[in-house]
Amino acid sequence: MGVKVLIVDTPGKVRTLLWQTLARADEVDLVMVSDTGSEAVECVAVMRPDVVVMDMEREGVGGVAALVGLSRRHGDIPIILLGTQNPRNAEAALECLALGGTDIAARPDLSLGRSVAGQYISRELLPRVLQLAGTGARAALQAEGGAAEEDLHAAPRLKVVPKAKRPPAVVDVVVVASSTGGPQALASLVASIPQDFPVPILLVQHLPATFTTSLARRLNSISPLVVREAEAGELIEAGTVYLAPGGLHMEVRQRAARPVVHIHSGEPVNFCRPAADLLFKSAVRFWGAGVLGVVMTGMGADSVDGCRSICSAGGHVIAQDEETSVVWGMPGLVAAAGLADQVIPVHDIGTAVNERCAHGGIARQIRRSSKQSKEPS
Repeated sequence: MGVKVLIVDTPGKVRTLLWQTLARADEVDLVMVSDTGSEAVECVAVMRPDVVVMDMEREGVGGVAALVGLSRRHGDIPIILLGTQNPRNAEAALECLALGGTDIAARPDLSLGRSVAGQYISRELLPRVLQLAGTGARAALQAEGGAAEEDLHAAPRLKVVPKAKRPPAVVDVVVVASSTGGPQALASLVASIPQDFPVPILLVQHLPATFTTSLARRLNSISPLVVREAEAGELIEAGTVYLAPGGLHMEVRQRAARPVVHIHSGEPVNFCRPAADLLFKSAVRFWGAGVLGVVMTGMGADSVDGCRSICSAGGHVIAQDEETSVVWGMPGLVAAAGLADQVIPVHDIGTAVNERCAHGGIARQIRRSSKQSKEPS
């Protein structure tokens, strides 16, 4: 049986293109359309879709919250939020994620032409729909007493390949990758890092441009550390969290023997920009075995090659476990490749990072007072 998709209150021409493009996919069995959030609530109760694609701008935070509440009563049906890329929508999108929305995507831009917009749906939205439909189907079937794996819309389950235990390395930097479900996972991580944290943290979160500015502001408001969107050429200092700007790659470069941020718009890597693989590998080139990698919830294979580089250099890797991941793609592939020194729940990752970084290396020499120097948000 194929995937059932519900499209909620998207603008007419966008809705038509979404419906046509998704309906043509072999994996999709049924595409339903709802003109309003109230109709969508009724449709979810009756038709039980596997995934919902919803225009957050037209329905607003309240509409998303109502649909999230109903979806949770019907097997945690995933909700993909669509919106145009501007600061106001970015703030609303993050609020919707906090309420229980699953993922954010840019609304297809018809001003670029139907062909380009259709390609975007096929390349960016359809894979998310199929991946998240599998998580929703699994949750619903488990709530009903379980079902055979072949009955689910998901890829075969990944298995953790144990890694030989090694003595802890001295950590000089923490690099983090996350995607679908990442904003909430990152919030859990940065809130648990103490003010005197001895090394810098570099984050890659797969989000459209403009959304990361709002995410950095939100993370900064709950963290004892300074959290900000990274700027090209700035010195990488201990006690600071640097978030890669949406739509741009972030790497580490050397200037006068010091680490600095390099931002660029190179080609996507693993279909991602920013790409964790580029960040992780560049960190290894500067710090070697002093890199601690953290891979959190997300779809796709970004970070696997980067984690392989970390391990080859003698560094360590922590991966989020399947149970607490919205999508166990990125961390699952890292664990299945035997690259993870720990595979643990999201709420334990902050503690594990703190323990491993208790005695930071060269980065301690450039420690700065974090919270005292914070600018007003």
